[in-house]
This record gives sequence, structure tokens and C-alpha cells, in this order.
Amino acid sequence: MACSSFSFSIIHLRLLAPALALIALAAPPRDADACSPDICYDVGRWGDIAAGNPQAVPTDGVFVLDGARFYVDTDAEETFPAISVEVSLDGMPVEGALEGVGLGETMIWRPAAPLVAGGAYVVKVSVDNAAIAEGLDGECGPDLLQVELNFNVGDGPAPALAAPAYQSSESYSLVDEITLEGLVCCGGAYPMAEDTCGWEDIYWSTGECAPLEKRGRVAVSWSGGEIDPAYAGMVAYRLKVDGQSAGYRYGAPLGHSDQKPFCANVEVQSLADGSVAAGPEVCLGADPPHPLGLHGVDPLPELGACADAAYTCAIIPGDFGDKWDMNNCQAWPDDAGTTGGETESGSGGSGSGSGDVTDASSGGSGDASTGSDDTSGKTSTATATAGEGEGGEGGCACAADPEGGAAGLGLALIGLVGLRRRRR
Repeated sequence: MACSSFSFSIIHLRLLAPALALIALAAPPRDADACSPDICYDVGRWGDIAAGNPQAVPTDGVFVLDGARFYVDTDAEETFPAISVEVSLDGMPVEGALEGVGLGETMIWRPAAPLVAGGAYVVKVSVDNAAIAEGLDGECGPDLLQVELNFNVGDGPAPALAAPAYQSSESYSLVDEITLEGLVCCGGAYPMAEDTCGWEDIYWSTGECAPLEKRGRVAVSWSGGEIDPAYAGMVAYRLKVDGQSAGYRYGAPLGHSDQKPFCANVEVQSLADGSVAAGPEVCLGADPPHPLGLHGVDPLPELGACADAAYTCAIIPGDFGDKWDMNNCQAWPDDAGTTGGETESGSGGSGSGSGDVTDASSGGSGDASTGSDDTSGKTSTATATAGEGEGGEGGCACAADPEGGAAGLGLALIGLVGLRRRRR
């Protein structure tokens, strides 16, 4: 969620730019931005349920109920006491039972006897969301969720399961490793860190900064391939990396990204009988276009015209985030002594040029997310943003400055001048 921001014209910003630093210094300290989780985070209520395999269900198959729950990673089976399912064929009730399949938003209804070939089944699902989490009617799904689904059965039993002929795609990414300790700057840039709802933002108001390290990744994704219609919507996908399970999901195969070479393949598993078909293994990362993992780089090429006056500074701890000490800096490389105060380019100014924004995940190898090799971005305002990261953290709301007055105005204006923001 984004914090509130002020709106001023570019003309106003240029007129006020020389006074911005004084306004900020004179302003009283503000409270830290208030961050609170989304009220629906981790409640486990169901927002919707749909038919996962509505057509050509084999006579020895099951009905897949695929839904959407509110920010939860527990198995759907935990909510079964709050779910009732009624199945009928031509108006007559059909016996069966709800079963979990080890997934958070997917479950199956298994008939007590084989399904009737050509049958058109009606499945009515009722979820007592209030029994899962109270006091959230309309906010996190209705207290009583009721859906009616239709499933059409095919001509006979399912054939033996075969893995689709998926095509693998290999890609590489290189992202900046942004820390206060790992930056080299020039042109009056003095980075600051701010904890924004669990994310650490590092930004500067003018000049240029570049990292001393970058993180290389290799990723694989799968596309194409067709599964037998009898299994459409009735399978789950398991990702295997170097022979070990690295993910399990319904709907489509997982991709994978790592900081070292790896071999991977996709297994398809029937939700009806548990049978498994393994796809071919692919190995990636043996000949990358750049080093994989965290590695040192020369920051000077990214600093542009002011690279000949590059420097680093000591770090000052702060209640709301650390920052560079502009009075305790030294040239980089360390061969030109210690500097203090403004550089040749000064420490103020509008900073209206474009800046790079890199969402650089510093997580270790072995995750199932793919990186991006696009490290270019745009100058952001002081408006802080936070959302769901790779770790599955819930969204949050950032409150505006409760004091208002000079503190809020000074901080908002400084941000709008053109903070270069990098998310760590």
C-alpha cells in the first residue's frame, strides 16, 4: 500500500529546491510510518470456488474444486469442517466425500462409486466462512459462500497418465545488490535507508550511486505441451530440482530460478489415483553470459560523468534507518584521502534526472521464483510502496505523517524532487 503524497508542479519544485534541505533539518522528527497487515492476511476464508475439471471427467475420476483463499499457505483440508458438498445426477443425490490433496486452495470430491458415463453432475458447495474466521463478512469473502458447479463425465475411464511434452526456456538475470555498505557514489549522492513495512528502501536525492556487487541468476520455465483431455484440470505439478522436490502446485508447472547451475524436470501427478509421470530433465547454467551468484563488479562505468570523483562514506545509525555520513567520506578507490561536506557537484539540487530502480532479492539459492534482467527503472517520489514479496509477506498500509506541518511538507517535497529508490 502506498503512503499518501503531496502534489506540486515542477515549477514549484524548482523554486523550492534550494530551501528543501533547510526545511527538512528544521522539521521536528516524525513517527515511523505505521505498518499493519491486511485484515484478510492469513485468515484462510474462501473467496470463491470453481470447477477445476468441468469437462470430459473420466468415469474413474474425481471432481476437482479449485478456489481462492485469503493469503494462507495451509492445506484446504483444515477448512473441511466448515464446508458441505451436495452432488446430484438427474436430481438424485450421489454419495461421495471431500478429500484434500496437499494444496491450500484445491480439493477433490471423490464419488463412492464410478461416475456414470455421459452424466451431467451438479455440485453444490457451501462454505461457512464465519466458522473459519469471524467478523470479516464482505471484507474477506462472504460469511456464507455458496456456489453451484457443473461437471460433465466422458465416455470411460482415464488412460495411463503421460507427461506432456513441455518446452523448456532458459533465461539469465543480473540484479544490483543494494546495501549502504556496498555502494559507491558521486555527484553529491548520500544514500539513506528506510524500513518501509518490512522492506528496506535505499535512496538518494541527487547524484549517482552504483553497487560493488551484483547477483546473477539462471531460470527455467516450461510452456506448451498438451495433456490427455481426461486429465485436463485433474493433475497437479511437482517441480524437481537436482532430484529433490522444490514445489507442488495445481494449474501449471512451476518455473525455477537459482544462483548456481541446476538440473530440473516436471512431474505430473493424477489427483484421482496419485499416479505420476515424469518429464525430461534439463540442465542449465553451465555456460552463463555473466557470473552466477553474488560477485564483485566495477561500479565506475555506471557512475557516468562524475565517476572520477567517486566516494564512499561512513554509516550513521538512525531510529528509522541508517544513512551515509556526508562529513566522513573518502575517495573511491581509496587513494585520494578523506572528504567531508559537499562534493564538486554539491549535495543539493533537484535530482530531476532518471534513476535506476532494482528490485534485488538477496535470498539464497533454491527458490522457485524467476528473476528479471531489467535493471533500469524510473525516478520515484517519496511515496513508499510495499507489497507481497517472495517470502509471501502480506501487504501493508503506510500512514501519512501524523504531525503534518513542516515535517510532512519538508519530507514530501524532498521526495518529490527525485529520490532514487532501490529496494533491497
